[in-house]
Amino acid sequence: MNEAQRYVSVGRLIEEQPDDADEHAVPRWIGLATAIAREIDLVSAAELAAISSTTHMVGTITSVQKANAVLYRLLAQAELAAPMSDQRAFIAAGSALDAMSAIGRVLVQATQRLRIIDPYMDSKALTDFDILANEGVEIELLTDEKSVWPTFEPALARFRQQYGSKRPAYARLAAPRSLHDRLIVVDEKTVYTVTQSLNALANRSPASIVRVDRDSARLKIDAYDQFWASAKAVWRRKATLALDRLPPLSCAVVHANLRGIRLPPQIPLQGPPPAFASIRLGLGDPLNKGSMP
Repeated sequence: MNEAQRYVSVGRLIEEQPDDADEHAVPRWIGLATAIAREIDLVSAAELAAISSTTHMVGTITSVQKANAVLYRLLAQAELAAPMSDQRAFIAAGSALDAMSAIGRVLVQATQRLRIIDPYMDSKALTDFDILANEGVEIELLTDEKSVWPTFEPALARFRQQYGSKRPAYARLAAPRSLHDRLIVVDEKTVYTVTQSLNALANRSPASIVRVDRDSARLKIDAYDQFWASAKAVWRRKATLALDRLPPLSCAVVHANLRGIRLPPQIPLQGPPPAFASIRLGLGDPLNKGSMP
């Protein structure tokens, strides 16, 4: 293994820590950790081997605690030896700011285009992360039509309204359950894998952002070009609002793109329609958004 691979291997071990009460998984995990440690530091490998040999006496919980102490030290050693571009790829659980910083270091590498793939995308993709990209870089967001969060589309509308061509953002919805990766593609050349969705990155367990090797990156870029081409565009739908059939108005606000929307005569417009308008609808009222063109 080279330095980058050693660093990634130790980080993944920490990420994949088994249930500390599992009497079968814990010894296997410590055994794998021992084998990887031999590639980096023989002293750490000896410590892990000793922990493994005493697991049956001290219990799995204590053994996991001791092994983690060794692995985090080993991770620091491996990180120092890894190339600068691969460092700081692993994020400890509960480190929200570190997560934002780690994603930001990837996004700022782009000079032309970013594509982010995440089946569970929500508003944080825009408010916490996309804002970190350089101005003028096109941002393409590919998410799952079934598992995307309801906050995503309103956030996208506001993002596009506020930044326009300064931060051009486009989004598409892939077929349900067709996306299995979480990726960031930089300038159609470099690919990073993200082990958790952006909406909960490193919230409860460690996460990692790792650069994919060149050959695998090309395969993923080609595959997700096809996903992008076949996905449905967001905020480009021709919709029909049956407002004349809705019950009395109340308090929920629906933002409608007026381009292509048929409005009833009781809502007259003066001059050309603006890009977006707020229409007050009753909570829970039926809304016919229409279908893709």
